[in-house]
Amino acid sequence: MINEKLVAFTFDDVPSYEDLGDNPTTVILNVLERFGGKATFFVTGKGYRKNGRKLIDAILERGHEIANHSDTHAHMNSLSREKMIAEM
Repeated sequence: MINEKLVAFTFDDVPSYEDLGDNPTTVILNVLERFGGKATFFVTGKGYRKNGRKLIDAILERGHEIANHSDTHAHMNSLSREKMIAEM
């Protein structure tokens, strides 16, 4: 049993920017790096296709996790099984 307190940082709908400059995700990455934190960044397929490769690479290079946030961030409870599968 773990007796220490832990926090899991997760961030939603990444990437939003192709530019690695002063955007919210890069600011978060810099803060995490400064304090030695790690996080999971949930990525939509649509966001990735639109402008994500550079930012995804930066997230991975800094040792964070990438997680699936579906293709279009659809409300799964309103989709058919087939559409849910397609979203994933």
